[in-house]
Amino acid sequence: VSLAEWAAGTELSEADRRRIVTDVADGLATLHRAGIAHGHVSAEAVRVSPMGAARLGQLGAVRLPNSTGSTVVAIELNPFFAAPESLGESGSTEACDLYA
Repeated sequence: VSLAEWAAGTELSEADRRRIVTDVADGLATLHRAGIAHGHVSAEAVRVSPMGAARLGQLGAVRLPNSTGSTVVAIELNPFFAAPESLGESGSTEACDLYA
């Protein structure tokens, strides 16, 4: 389920919040090391397993290098979470993910 659904009506402990933030940060770091910007970090983009592990999904404005060295951009942004510069022609960057 999404983080938004999982947390709805529930008081999350500090340990739960820390674990979720750590899981999401680890996922973002993995994407960024691979040169990929997520572009859509939000509670709806975070999936929580029955065991409480959080994983980042729903790549929004992902920037992927293709085999020719060009960058491919797939755009599906939520303007409420998107960094202002990601709405322009340059698309999302790792810095935009931190804004979200």
